[in-house]
Amino acid sequence: MIAINYYLHSVFEMREKNIFTWENGLHDFLNPKNIITPIVELPPKMNPYYQDGVRIFAKLLNTLPLNNVKSIPAFTMLNDTKTDLSKIHTITENSSGNTVLSLAVIGKLFGIETTKAFVSNEVTIGKLKLLRLFWVVPMVNREPICPDPNDKTSGIYKAIKLWKKNWRYNPWQYHNENNPKAHYEITWPQIYDQLDGNIQL
Repeated sequence: MIAINYYLHSVFEMREKNIFTWENGLHDFLNPKNIITPIVELPPKMNPYYQDGVRIFAKLLNTLPLNNVKSIPAFTMLNDTKTDLSKIHTITENSSGNTVLSLAVIGKLFGIETTKAFVSNEVTIGKLKLLRLFWVVPMVNREPICPDPNDKTSGIYKAIKLWKKNWRYNPWQYHNENNPKAHYEITWPQIYDQLDGNIQL
């Protein structure tokens, strides 16, 4: 019992000091449930409605480990899926930005080595280079940034079709309930707690 209590105390102390160690250290660090992003109130000079009694707060989700808001649902879409990820070798998704970047990094933690993304031909060269830096294999598709999912030439359609091949997984961010649920279960409770429930809708 003493050993267990010492272990638990050590774990909680490390979390308080923002230290993530051992085999699951990086996994725990990227788990959005373990990171409370700051909330900052805009000063009167930056708030045009201050004189009307309106206070504006900003939830700085850009301070998450992967520096983007999409890392929250990306983690949840992989962590809470009913798919057996131990059998998956490739993630396929239609995304040209932070969602697939986050899926690629977090996917590595789940043992998924490859992430392929259908990206619009309208994305910049800089964005393509960034995706490659984070192990994403971009497949450029001639389509607008926000394609029509019903169009059989769209990246969304192609990602789903590619998923049907063996040992691939398509999070299907546009229809995955864990996408919005992530903010309902993680972001919203943080905001409510940080502001002591003093929220006017």
